[in-house]
Amino acid sequence: MSTTEVYQRVIARFTELIEGLEPEDWAASTPCEGWTVRDLVRHVVERDERVAATVGGPTPEPLPEGTDLVGRWHERVRWWADRLADPEQRAAVHSTPLGEFTFEQAAARFMIGELTVHTWDLARATGRSEGLDPEAVRIAYANMRAADEGLLRRSGNMAPPTQIPANSDEQSQFLAFTGRAP
Repeated sequence: MSTTEVYQRVIARFTELIEGLEPEDWAASTPCEGWTVRDLVRHVVERDERVAATVGGPTPEPLPEGTDLVGRWHERVRWWADRLADPEQRAAVHSTPLGEFTFEQAAARFMIGELTVHTWDLARATGRSEGLDPEAVRIAYANMRAADEGLLRRSGNMAPPTQIPANSDEQSQFLAFTGRAP
């Protein structure tokens, strides 16, 4: 299975969750300390725009208050999908803060992990199923373990890992690595 297929499944699940939000859900607390669901979705959209800028996307602008976050999310999904569907763009190499990656590799490296963990955050905050795509968990966890942990955790990007039993399933290990309490 290609990373593009995994990425598309992760996108579909996150999209399903945000499209299912009720008005009162937007103010719900998330596992991300101090963040509401609105803050979390805003973060995902803004980070997506920053990552896209490293692989040929436009320079991101701050999101104005009152931005339709669901609509903006759909714009982001279309932007990535259009490029992943084009073999030439998918194979184009870009210099990123973490090195040289093809567009497809960058989508996997930067977006699968971000969206997988925040899908869980969103599901937990809104009482929906917390099950994550196992292949996305495997890819995200491997990428995060291979990264510079100091870089991952600096400036509060990621909380310190939480302690869980050593024989926990891979989803729980991944979530604990990212500072969540599964």
